[in-house]
Amino acid sequence: MAGSKWWLLLLMLFSVAVVTMQPAQAKDEENVSKTGRVDPKEAGLSSEKNQELMVKAMNELNSGQFDLAIATLAELEAQKKVNAYEKAKINQFRAQIASDQDDYDRAISLLEGVIAADALSNAEHFQSMLILSQLYAQNDEYEKAIEWFDRWTLDAESVPGNYWAMQAQNYYNLDQYERAVEYIDRAFATGEPAQVSWGQMKAGSLYELERYDDAAAFAKEQKLANIDDPDLRYQFMNLEVSAYLEKDDYDGARQVLEEGKANGWFDRTLQWTQLYQLYFEDEKPELAAQVIEEGMAAGALEQSAENYIFLGEAYAVQEKPAEAVAAFDKAIALEPTAGQPEFQKGQALLDMERFEQAKAALTSSIEKGGLKAEGNAWYLLCIVENDLDRVSAAIAACRKATEFPESQSNAQNTLRLMGAR
Repeated sequence: MAGSKWWLLLLMLFSVAVVTMQPAQAKDEENVSKTGRVDPKEAGLSSEKNQELMVKAMNELNSGQFDLAIATLAELEAQKKVNAYEKAKINQFRAQIASDQDDYDRAISLLEGVIAADALSNAEHFQSMLILSQLYAQNDEYEKAIEWFDRWTLDAESVPGNYWAMQAQNYYNLDQYERAVEYIDRAFATGEPAQVSWGQMKAGSLYELERYDDAAAFAKEQKLANIDDPDLRYQFMNLEVSAYLEKDDYDGARQVLEEGKANGWFDRTLQWTQLYQLYFEDEKPELAAQVIEEGMAAGALEQSAENYIFLGEAYAVQEKPAEAVAAFDKAIALEPTAGQPEFQKGQALLDMERFEQAKAALTSSIEKGGLKAEGNAWYLLCIVENDLDRVSAAIAACRKATEFPESQSNAQNTLRLMGAR
């Protein structure tokens, strides 16, 4: 909505209506607005010459010939007979040109002057307020946009859904999410075909308000309403999952993803990643490993070092060290300078009692660096050296482990058991 130029069409429509009018005449019947404004009696063109120039300027403007349109408007303004209505229309056209050239400050100034002149017909006068509201929105002045929209609604016979949505967007851009929900609900209440952006705005607002139950329920509703659009389905599914995660409802998030996978809706890497990580959270490493293997086989998950590390961890937790080592080896091949997969491989080899290989992997991990907890590598190296009956090397590794907070306590206890200080 903000940034669109739908209002130019409105302005054009009013322009067409104006230039086909007869010269201004006194009216027998008054057209009174809801707030009591009376149509100006001479809200029309004063002469055929002025009408010709008005049509010429409008055609030039609509064809993008702004320099010619500006010259024609200046010629029109210089005519001997130019009434207040025509002056207002001239500035309305100038505002349109300024906006089309992204000079919103000038467009706003001109259109505010048009409204202040109070010379247009009721329909044009109040429609100018709506256009001004959108100009302010395009200029990121949302408070002013809200103010002028509210002024317009005072005289509007009815408010279409997309106009209520425009006001909702203004509040959304100000982080006033309660008001955004209020106005987007008005848009839905019109019964008009809902635009996708309405659902996106409401779902996002509920999420920002930390109304996670409402956000999840509404996101699910929108997901099902857009089930045949992969991008929108993904977007609303992701918000639904995020809402559950924000309230630490991992079961709810996992169920959404499991349902999506079962229905063939997994078409993004994030979905596969979220599901296997949630299986880790739920202490279901066998399912985590299954999802990783399936995702990589389908090409949905990248065969990256990170994913292979997760796969190795899933097998390690299941006490399948051979499968874990195989996964860590693939991670090492992809990131040969990284220390972390070497460390985890060393840990798995220790579980397999392959001590020499475990020592080589742990030593390599320390040399490569970048470990999440280097002290644990030194402590495991201490254990390996001890299992190899290399007591001096074990003591040296344990003493090194005492220098790190994550391994200090275990290392000190092990040194005491070994009779070392």
